[in-house]
Amino acid sequence: MISILMVDDDIELLNVCKLYLEESGEFVVDTSLSTTEALNRVQEKSYDAIIVDYMMPDLDALQFLRLFRQSDPVTPFIIFTGKGREEVAIQAFEGGADHYLQKGENPEEQFSLLREKIIQAYTKRVFEEEIRRQDRLLTAIAECTWVLLQEKKINLAIQKVLGIIGPATDQDRIYLFKAHSDPVTNEFLVSQQYEWCNNGVSPQIDNPDLQNLPFQMVAPYSNEMLKKGKMVSCLVKNLPESEREILGAQGIISILLVPIVINKEFCGFIGFDNCRTEYEWSNGEKETLLTLANAIGTAINRASVDRMLEETNVYLENLITNASGPIIVWDPDFQITMVNKACERLAGRDADDLVNKSIKELFPGEVIREFQDRVQVSETGDFWNTLEIPVKNPDGSIRHVIWNISVIFSPGGNKQVATIAQGLDITENRRLEEEKEEAINQIKMNFAQQSVLNDGIRNPLTVILGYAEYIEDLKIKEMIFEQVKQIDNMVRQLDHRWNESDKILQYLQKHHNIIVERRISYHGDDLQKTG
Repeated sequence: MISILMVDDDIELLNVCKLYLEESGEFVVDTSLSTTEALNRVQEKSYDAIIVDYMMPDLDALQFLRLFRQSDPVTPFIIFTGKGREEVAIQAFEGGADHYLQKGENPEEQFSLLREKIIQAYTKRVFEEEIRRQDRLLTAIAECTWVLLQEKKINLAIQKVLGIIGPATDQDRIYLFKAHSDPVTNEFLVSQQYEWCNNGVSPQIDNPDLQNLPFQMVAPYSNEMLKKGKMVSCLVKNLPESEREILGAQGIISILLVPIVINKEFCGFIGFDNCRTEYEWSNGEKETLLTLANAIGTAINRASVDRMLEETNVYLENLITNASGPIIVWDPDFQITMVNKACERLAGRDADDLVNKSIKELFPGEVIREFQDRVQVSETGDFWNTLEIPVKNPDGSIRHVIWNISVIFSPGGNKQVATIAQGLDITENRRLEEEKEEAINQIKMNFAQQSVLNDGIRNPLTVILGYAEYIEDLKIKEMIFEQVKQIDNMVRQLDHRWNESDKILQYLQKHHNIIVERRISYHGDDLQKTG
């Protein structure tokens, strides 16, 4: 109903007017015989319209209007007078009056006109107020959207949003409940996580009854509506008893609950409490706040995705950093952007000394040119994998490394964004190969020398035996033959060891493709005495 304060010094007129207006059930009328008293009334209570007789004993209607408008610029104000004076009407409208009516001889007509002007002024005021509220709300929503986009910390962002939307909606308490499940029973629960309160309103953020709340049990109506994606907008007195009890304990008179839905799943709600009046939300306001809830849901989801990406990035970074093999990443300008610990050990330099430096710090210049050529080929779709590239150390030493290299392109595939290389240090393997080659060459040389030694000893022994045949002194001849026999035995043993090396030769031939040519020697049995 429309509340009215009617001020006139004629008590009979006040009573008749009150009866007529209240008869329809549209109005509730308070009366006052004094403008001074009326000024006190409007300080204590808000009205939907003020009706004042122009001629009053203390303050006339224009004086009352001037004082009233100092504190209330919007409430409809109607001057209802018995005398019509054009200059007074002009002053009234200039002072902020909505209508100026002259009392007539026909009471029914004048009261009907008054009723019409009251409804007209009230409707205009409600419409204008709704427009102002909507503009204020839209401005706040725009600011909230900017906060949700710019603020990286979701907890801080939501708290800022509640602080913005609270004054804009003229509510007393705004909060956000998160939906979750009991880890043991899997029961559906809600818990309050954020709150903004108007001045003089008791916060409920620390209320233990609002944590792990079995929502379906204590608020079945609200739970059903919110899970369907619908808003709950009502006076607390009209809710089921179980819900009235918990809300009434918090001093709530009217309430609006807006669901937060993420990926088609109910994840919580934003609540708007009014603890002063029976506030009624317009459809425009409710739709606007549903947009805010969707924006908050999007921000929460984005924060969750960002958190998972951050965790994944940390995991991958730790994986790369602590990998056993060296890893290096550089940008399209060949500036190093990352090296892991194994690469630091390989290069003999700290990451701080390498990052943001050219890869020429590690690789020879001709290799860089080969990279450029290969990257151009890669951009056409022909990818490349491995390449052996030496790495320079500060002490001048060289490490031989085989690199597995991949070029990373943008999501569209048309722009190179980075190159990552994972290396295998083959320096030690290279050293072992060289030592093996040296050992094989030594074996070849030993075989060759052994063959030469065999022939180099046996041939002179044959000559000695030949000359010994011409020595007539048998004793000396026997001594010569005995010494030759001992030398021949030593050569025979040496030759036997050489023959035992066949297994080594076969191994070399089978596994290293090394063929060692050897001559077949004769034995001491071929050295016959001729005397």
